[in-house]
Amino acid sequence: MSKGCGVVKQLDTIQKELTALETVLADNSLYEQAQKDQLKQHLSKQSELLQQQAQLEETWLNSLEELEALQSELEANL
Repeated sequence: MSKGCGVVKQLDTIQKELTALETVLADNSLYEQAQKDQLKQHLSKQSELLQQQAQLEETWLNSLEELEALQSELEANL
């Protein structure tokens, strides 16, 4: 179960980072030519976080499936 809690904490952290990044990306001045490099960095970070989020969500779903299988097995043995 601690594995699941760790995943939830990581997902929460990533969601907070994504929310903060979305606020930064909402600033119109970031899209000016002079800010091009900074914009690329922010978009790259956003892409990285979204990939991490997808991987963690998959891990979470796999853990839930394992838990459900174990619960079914336990109930069958009672």
